[in-house]
Amino acid sequence: MLGAEECRKRAQEKIAQAEREPRHSRRLIDAAQAWILLARNLKRVEDQQLSARRASDSRERLCVTPRGADLTHGEPNYCYGVLSSSEAPFPRPR
Repeated sequence: MLGAEECRKRAQEKIAQAEREPRHSRRLIDAAQAWILLARNLKRVEDQQLSARRASDSRERLCVTPRGADLTHGEPNYCYGVLSSSEAPFPRPR
């Protein structure tokens, strides 16, 4: 999948090509504008994904012992990922 930076490079290539080929410059400039628009949209999506990744990395994992005590450090018995203590499904006793 192309990223925003690759799309910008392709837009620059189309602009350079338009300068070398005046006969097709309008079509090439239109193509360059399309690549720039795609680059902007991809940059927005990339930024959103990066923000979401940072937010999920900053949360602590909720770990629960069979007695229901919350632990965030050490060797827990059960880990449920990113959950609040009210969302944690407690294990059934054996």
